[in-house]
Amino acid sequence: MPARKTETLTIRLCPETKAALRQAAERERRSLSNMLEIMIRDYPGLDALQRAPNRVEAQIPHCGDQPL
Repeated sequence: MPARKTETLTIRLCPETKAALRQAAERERRSLSNMLEIMIRDYPGLDALQRAPNRVEAQIPHCGDQPL
Protein backbone atom coordinates (compact mmCIF):
# COMPACT_ATOMS: atom_id res chain seq x y z
CA MET A 1 0.00 0.00 0.00
CA PRO A 2 1.48 3.40 -0.93
CA ALA A 3 2.22 5.83 1.90
CA ARG A 4 -0.33 8.59 2.47
CA LYS A 5 0.78 12.02 1.35
CA THR A 6 1.34 14.56 4.07
CA GLU A 7 1.03 18.32 3.94
CA THR A 8 3.27 21.01 5.36
CA LEU A 9 2.11 23.38 8.08
CA THR A 10 4.33 26.20 9.30
CA ILE A 11 3.54 27.57 12.76
CA ARG A 12 5.02 30.07 15.18
CA LEU A 13 5.22 29.21 18.88
CA CYS A 14 6.53 31.09 21.86
CA PRO A 15 9.75 29.48 23.17
CA GLU A 16 8.06 28.09 26.30
CA THR A 17 5.39 26.32 24.27
CA LYS A 18 7.97 24.86 21.90
CA ALA A 19 10.08 23.64 24.82
CA ALA A 20 7.05 21.96 26.42
CA LEU A 21 6.14 20.34 23.09
CA ARG A 22 9.71 19.11 22.59
CA GLN A 23 9.76 17.68 26.13
CA ALA A 24 6.45 15.86 25.57
CA ALA A 25 7.69 14.49 22.23
CA GLU A 26 10.96 13.26 23.74
CA ARG A 27 9.09 11.60 26.61
CA GLU A 28 6.99 9.63 24.10
CA ARG A 29 9.88 9.12 21.66
CA ARG A 30 8.10 11.02 18.89
CA SER A 31 9.10 13.73 16.47
CA LEU A 32 7.69 17.22 17.07
CA SER A 33 5.58 16.81 13.95
CA ASN A 34 4.14 13.48 15.07
CA MET A 35 3.52 14.78 18.60
CA LEU A 36 1.51 17.70 17.20
CA GLU A 37 -0.46 15.39 14.91
CA ILE A 38 -1.34 13.10 17.84
CA MET A 39 -2.32 16.05 20.05
CA ILE A 40 -4.53 17.53 17.33
CA ARG A 41 -6.13 14.17 16.58
CA ASP A 42 -6.85 13.67 20.30
CA TYR A 43 -8.38 17.16 20.67
CA PRO A 44 -11.88 16.54 22.13
CA GLY A 45 -13.64 19.05 19.87
CA LEU A 46 -12.01 17.93 16.61
CA ASP A 47 -14.92 15.74 15.49
CA ALA A 48 -17.38 18.60 15.98
CA LEU A 49 -15.09 20.98 14.09
CA GLN A 50 -14.82 18.56 11.18
CA ARG A 51 -18.62 18.23 11.01
CA ALA A 52 -19.19 22.01 11.20
CA PRO A 53 -16.08 23.68 9.74
CA ASN A 54 -17.59 27.19 9.77
CA ARG A 55 -18.38 27.09 13.50
CA VAL A 56 -15.73 27.80 16.13
CA GLU A 57 -16.09 25.41 19.07
CA ALA A 58 -13.33 26.74 21.31
CA GLN A 59 -11.11 29.77 21.64
CA ILE A 60 -7.47 28.72 21.74
CA PRO A 61 -5.32 31.23 23.67
CA HIS A 62 -2.38 32.90 21.95
CA CYS A 63 1.09 33.06 23.51
CA GLY A 64 1.05 35.57 26.32
CA ASP A 65 -2.66 35.09 27.08
CA GLN A 66 -3.62 34.10 30.59
CA PRO A 67 -3.89 30.32 31.16
CA LEU A 68 -7.39 28.85 31.03
